Amino acid sequence: MVIDFHNHTYPDKIAAETVEKLSSISNTVPYTNGTAEGLSNDLKESGIDLGIVLPVATAPRQVEKINNTAINVNTSYNNLISFAAMHPDYEDYKQEIKRIKELGYKGIKIHPDYQGCFFDDIKYLNILEEAFKNDLIVVTHAGIDIGLPDSVHCSVDRAINAINLLQLKEEKLVLAHTGGWRQWDQVLDKLCGKNVYFDTAFSIGKIQYKDSKKYFNLMDDDLFIKIVRAHGANKIVFATDSPWAGHRESLEAFNRLSLTKEEKEAILYKTAKSLLNI
Repeated sequence: MVIDFHNHTYPDKIAAETVEKLSSISNTVPYTNGTAEGLSNDLKESGIDLGIVLPVATAPRQVEKINNTAINVNTSYNNLISFAAMHPDYEDYKQEIKRIKELGYKGIKIHPDYQGCFFDDIKYLNILEEAFKNDLIVVTHAGIDIGLPDSVHCSVDRAINAINLLQLKEEKLVLAHTGGWRQWDQVLDKLCGKNVYFDTAFSIGKIQYKDSKKYFNLMDDDLFIKIVRAHGANKIVFATDSPWAGHRESLEAFNRLSLTKEEKEAILYKTAKSLLNI
């Protein structure tokens, strides 16, 4: 079994426009058309059994609309599970998190860079605390964002500060991009071993530049293996960041890594199944 813990889709009416815009900003090639149907089909073709969809609210007014519609993904596709969205400036976050739980969502996604708020800000800490009270998973972007390289709102140091302030123990906090995109040396030195999970989104293999046959490498394989061994495979979940990384390509790159069978199984599906309680 394989579970991809980090995918993005967009409403059908604006998917093509949104994917093209984000592709131009990041100078990378998209691997799906950005729709839920496109994602579902690509997962099947790539041999991945289940994909987690992570919607992002870039303004507080979007929160309820996203959460009212994203739940339809969970009833329309047997290989997709959508999380809910939350924004640090959404005022009635306690009531909305309660509603998110009642709607049957398993978690929420936040993006400090797109939402313009530092991860250890009290607004995020309050949201995380309330989400954990409701046994929800929280996935946050961590590290540099390729489309917003000058704004790092969830650095390794800020993540550690938030973890310490929240006194995390068994809570389900997932730091995307193996703990912090392009900050992986700091992840290894400072973050490994903390009570937090990592996903591998946009971290393994290589990515093609837009309108070019050239590629750039993501994390060095040896460094990734060091992080796995230092942090524990039972706290890491496989993820791609589709449509910005390919399902088949990411899975092939992961399977080439010199990890043990037990480590690969934990990362590919066992840890995710435990987090999702499935």
